[in-house]
Amino acid sequence: MKFKLLTYNLLFGKALPHAWEIIQQEEPDVVCVQELPTDTKNLHYLNKKPYKLVSWTNSFLKFWTIFGNAVYINTDTCELLEERNDAMPASAYDFWTFITHGLHITRRFTETRIRHKTTGREVVIYNVHLTHFSFVDLRLAQLKVVFQCTTEDHVNQVPVLIAGDFNLYNGKTELEKMLKHYTLEEATTNLSYTFNYNLHFTRLKAKLDYILFRHLKLESTRRLPLGSSDHHPIVSEFII
Repeated sequence: MKFKLLTYNLLFGKALPHAWEIIQQEEPDVVCVQELPTDTKNLHYLNKKPYKLVSWTNSFLKFWTIFGNAVYINTDTCELLEERNDAMPASAYDFWTFITHGLHITRRFTETRIRHKTTGREVVIYNVHLTHFSFVDLRLAQLKVVFQCTTEDHVNQVPVLIAGDFNLYNGKTELEKMLKHYTLEEATTNLSYTFNYNLHFTRLKAKLDYILFRHLKLESTRRLPLGSSDHHPIVSEFII
């Protein structure tokens, strides 16, 4: 039985209409989005049958708007069992927004446990967006917090998926070492870039978005055409 996950950085919510078009075309089981404005209207934009918002968190402040991550599931194929969110190490900018705007705005990630209705298998999904304006050591420390969660007793025996915008312009060697240590595999090894930005005189391409997994068999990963964001939507299919 196939299981499909879509991850998409929405460029501060600008790509929401494109995200819905992709969801209708691809019909993923799970959708992970980043840089989503977390007001009620935007949170529920993708909350259209059969998709349901099951997990979200505030993450950072920009343009005096709060942005975060959200997870939606296809209720025809999946059901929510449990969800939570937790904090990651903060940059100086993250700390400033924490001080000035309170506990509800700090760098966080979501952990969502679902059950696949046909197979009965449980899957735990982590949706992450690592700090952009920081040193690579901070982003690796943020990833370590997420990876350590996958070793907890209630997680380490079930399939795990980690998706999102890692903002790793460098530090790939360190990431590979961490994946080996935590027995995680990368589903996006076939992608040379996921970020595509026009600098007027040239195009900046980088691999910033990742999908990682454990206890699943990877079938394919595709970089979908660029839409309203400077990040490509990424889709991975697994055998569950």
